[in-house]
Amino acid sequence: QPLPVGLEDVAVARGDRRQAIHSVRTEDGAGYRMLTRPLPGTDVAVSVARPLDEVERSLDTLALVLGAVALA
Repeated sequence: QPLPVGLEDVAVARGDRRQAIHSVRTEDGAGYRMLTRPLPGTDVAVSVARPLDEVERSLDTLALVLGAVALA
């Protein structure tokens, strides 16, 4: 699944920014946290992404624990 390219990613490739870190959604609705960095000596940037599922699951668990503690 290709990742969407935003203006901040293009700015990294142009050399206008050192990096870009942001959340994106693919066409099928999957969420990712994406990092874009320039490839030294070129006008190319490389993006890597991690699924947000892992983080969202951890936050859901934390919310349940905090809710249980608040009710106790």
